[in-house]
Amino acid sequence: MIPIRLIAATLILMAVAPLPPVGAEEGGSPAAHPSPAAHPSPAAPLPASGGWAPLGTAPSPLNAPVFALAVRGTEVYAGGDFTNAGGGGGTRSVARWDGQQWHPVGGGLNGPVFALAVRGTEVYAGGDFTDAGGHPDADSLARWDGQQWHPVGGGLNGPVFALAVRGTEVYAGGRFTDAGGHPQATFVARWDGARWHALGGRLNGPVRALAVAGSDLSVGGFFTDAGGVGGTRYVARWDGARWHALGGGMTGPIVALAVRGTEVYAGGNFFTAGGDPRANFAAVARGRAGASQVYLPLITR
Repeated sequence: MIPIRLIAATLILMAVAPLPPVGAEEGGSPAAHPSPAAHPSPAAPLPASGGWAPLGTAPSPLNAPVFALAVRGTEVYAGGDFTNAGGGGGTRSVARWDGQQWHPVGGGLNGPVFALAVRGTEVYAGGDFTDAGGHPDADSLARWDGQQWHPVGGGLNGPVFALAVRGTEVYAGGRFTDAGGHPQATFVARWDGARWHALGGRLNGPVRALAVAGSDLSVGGFFTDAGGVGGTRYVARWDGARWHALGGGMTGPIVALAVRGTEVYAGGNFFTAGGDPRANFAAVARGRAGASQVYLPLITR
């Protein structure tokens, strides 16, 4: 009999983003976006004793899946594959919730959004689009300054699935092989506010998750090698100068990462982490930056 935990975890992964075999292609289909329009969508009353409440009621909050969320001050930004939020136009793939109603964000984008990140007063959107608010060179990544969209260094030549911010820098991970004309920026790249940079040696497969902790960037995805460093199957750590293994790697792709203090949490389609066969879809790597790290299972059979 198949364990219930295995079924539940698999269904969760499929609902968010189906996991193809290692090296398989992923993508979306761009479409034209409508013009911006204001459209009230009254918030449903909050439950008296906690619980969930929809964001908007007329006719429905959003009409297709949401893949990314980000908070800027008191506002929530949603990104996904929807074409309207709260029943109004101009909210294709991205929309802003002010606590009472949905608002368009510069007319939207012409393809799905898979990642959102906030840097100061700016919102970065990554996905599989070729136009953001009328900018035809905003390929796969765009910056919202609160008033309009801007391209980011000429864009990238493939979908962006993950974003992370460290200080004034923005890291992008995905299925691209060129960032702003930089052919060495393969599957992961760093934007310093003026230009793109590669991260040491190349990865050999797409990136699906990024997490920042201090000066370290943890990277997860469908790759099996990071800059030629051993033990970097599906997950690796970038210290700003070179790649490092994270506990010996995994046996399957990583699609989610989170950092808490000196611990790195990883989720994905794996059964063994760092040689521990009890790690089933989720594990934590414990250790200080620059020191050896050991994976411990979060879910056991």
